[in-house]
Amino acid sequence: MKYTLPNFKYRLVLAGVLMFVSNITLAQINLSITGLVISAKGELPLEGVNVSIENKGIGSATNSDGKFILVLHITVNPTDSLTFSCIGYETKRVGVIDASVNKSLTVKLETSVTNLAEVNVKPVSLKSLLDSIIDHNTKLFVSPAELKGYYRELAYTDTKCTEFSDALCSYYFDRTSAPDGQFKIAASRCLEAKEPKYDRHNFEAMLPSFIRPNAAFQYAMLKHLVEKFFPDKTIANYDYIIEQTNAESEGDLKIVISPKPSDQEDYYQLVLFLTNDLTLISLRMDVPEKLAARIEEKSFLGLHARVTKLNISVNYSALAGSIYPGYYNMSFSYYLRGKFMGVTFNQTDDNKTEFVVTEVSKGGNAKPFERKAVYKKGNLCDNGTAITNDLLKNCTIIKLSQKDSVEVKGFVGK
Repeated sequence: MKYTLPNFKYRLVLAGVLMFVSNITLAQINLSITGLVISAKGELPLEGVNVSIENKGIGSATNSDGKFILVLHITVNPTDSLTFSCIGYETKRVGVIDASVNKSLTVKLETSVTNLAEVNVKPVSLKSLLDSIIDHNTKLFVSPAELKGYYRELAYTDTKCTEFSDALCSYYFDRTSAPDGQFKIAASRCLEAKEPKYDRHNFEAMLPSFIRPNAAFQYAMLKHLVEKFFPDKTIANYDYIIEQTNAESEGDLKIVISPKPSDQEDYYQLVLFLTNDLTLISLRMDVPEKLAARIEEKSFLGLHARVTKLNISVNYSALAGSIYPGYYNMSFSYYLRGKFMGVTFNQTDDNKTEFVVTEVSKGGNAKPFERKAVYKKGNLCDNGTAITNDLLKNCTIIKLSQKDSVEVKGFVGK
């Protein structure tokens, strides 16, 4: 069959368009996207916003200045979009192509609607409700899967950052054989502030973070978090309410678990955001300010410590009909006072850990780690190779902010 000239021209133009689109798609490999996320009201930087491409298994998160970097190692389609999600704010999407060509990308998130309506449900015990949520989401977690990511810890003394640790690591999860998962560190480093101050009247402690790296995953899987902070022996001291964004039972659910008004020493509050089929969107567990007074002060050999803050928050991302914890944040603070061996302590210590999943391998591409490679405990920086800027060149990291830095220089992707 012979083509007329118009048809030939049409097909030539079409071929050119397809080639152009193909080039756009391929151009996304090893592309870095940077930007800023702020609140629409007040235009303040938002920390801990999950940045991901849905169903691609890659993501990032914003730092305390609201800035992020996302490195794409895979081919994406021109129709793909970046998803920005955070507890308390409406989810927003921006096209990947638009984001990649925008050298000063700024995303504004609107505060989420708070006029939730209480749902009338058949009364069930809190334990039954949590068991249902855990069971449902355990089945939904990508499995088997290797979650690759960037992990960091920061320790502060009286608001001054005194220790910084970070690592490139992986977490292997297979609910059929290793429900607790395996944590492996590929590269790591630790840095401490120079010239620590020691004197009899003010001791500036150089204390490492108390947070175990694999807790970042275990708590995010929810089961360990509930077992640790809401064990069966105390769960009767808590109550819950369920709220919904839509009176017709079409919207997402918000479940708030709080201690009952009593003399009991229970002070945790857990807020779960889920779809109406109980699929996790995000969670936040903390000690509300009004309940902080219930926390007992601990004393040992003349030293007295009081917890002033505990917060765990997780944002979940979607991947081919499953979910995984895309971003994790944990903060722990305490006030230390007293005298020990002639040295006076009067200081506030803050510990913070963050983990962002940057890539997900699932199915046959995910293999258990060798036993000798699995991190169990000890110094974070005694594991893996020494982290360098070259290793970070093609990695999505949680960008350092001015208040995070402890003699950390030469970070790429700024």
